[in-house]
Amino acid sequence: MLEPELAAKYPNIRNFRGIGVDDPTASLRFDWTARGFRAVLRKDGQQIFVDPYTRGTQRYYMSYFKKDYPATRNFQY
Repeated sequence: MLEPELAAKYPNIRNFRGIGVDDPTASLRFDWTARGFRAVLRKDGQQIFVDPYTRGTQRYYMSYFKKDYPATRNFQY
């Protein structure tokens, strides 16, 4: 998804997007950087996130629905 100039400038950043094969209304965006893997899946009006469990780790990840994430928590990646 990065423009060619940005991709050349930041070769360690990879990002992608996709749509559902059986359900073209489902979408996915994900990236891989030095900070690890992150993703957002959208389907049926819901969003599901995949993030590193803690900052600075690439070993453990968590997934959660946006609706279940506390709005008062300030998550900084």
